[in-house]
Amino acid sequence: MSVLRPIAGKVKQKLFEKLRNIIVRINGHYKKVEDINISPVFVLGSNRSGTSLVSSILGQHPQLEGIFGPSTEPSLRGKDDKHIMAYCTSHHVWNSMNPRGNWHQKDEGVLWGHPKHISWYYRDKPVNDREALFLANSLKIQTKTNKIPLVNSHFNMFKVGLITKIFPSAKFILIIRDCQDHIRSCSHKWTKQKIDIEFPKIGLHWLTLNTACIYDLKKYAPKKFVILDYASLFQDQKKTNNYFNDKCEQIGLSNFEYNLDLISTKHRYLGGKNITAFQFEIFFGGIDSLLSFEKTITNDLP
Repeated sequence: MSVLRPIAGKVKQKLFEKLRNIIVRINGHYKKVEDINISPVFVLGSNRSGTSLVSSILGQHPQLEGIFGPSTEPSLRGKDDKHIMAYCTSHHVWNSMNPRGNWHQKDEGVLWGHPKHISWYYRDKPVNDREALFLANSLKIQTKTNKIPLVNSHFNMFKVGLITKIFPSAKFILIIRDCQDHIRSCSHKWTKQKIDIEFPKIGLHWLTLNTACIYDLKKYAPKKFVILDYASLFQDQKKTNNYFNDKCEQIGLSNFEYNLDLISTKHRYLGGKNITAFQFEIFFGGIDSLLSFEKTITNDLP
């Protein structure tokens, strides 16, 4: 009986998804691509980079509606594994594009930014208008207000091109965590969870994710994104509030006095250790010259 219950739950979930997809296709809010008129804000960032925390804070903003799943508060994974589980996520919005089953345990699948896995996640355009409408309606059906939808899913780091072709005025907030801090945190977590990884690989996962995402943000949304430094969240509250407002103002959001009580080192597996400021402008500075050179070459082609 205990075995049948989870199986029955999975069957119900699949049936629910199929039914939902049919409803979205038949009764979708948007009937033509030209009708799509929302400009969502997408929170991007690798695993363990603070996307849940940032999404929770941004969800307070009066202009935004957090399109989040049922888990909206931080909670521990378990007594033995003291990592905070993801919360304020939006994976359910485009669930059909997410990995399935025990993906994170297979062939280093948890390193979804590794070059051998990118083809499963990377999308720079919709297959056709039908898919564009389905994805737009899948988001629209989740909204309950006329506010700007706030969407948080790691996997959208590889979908900036796809997103901008469906939502031309979409805005993006990318959180980057210092590479060494990221490696420390992930190795702690995945060792606890007994996920088999051929080390060192986490650094390649981090580098590929952030390089590809920043490259595509600069290509597809050059004036519609901001980058947050994870370490900057752990300043005193006044500085952090000003930091959020400075960044949000760049993507058209008004100033707001956030409640930042949720930002606490006690919610971090590593406590107050390893919160390192990261100079992403220097680290990824070569991307601008690459894009500029390629545009020049492209313009010179017959």
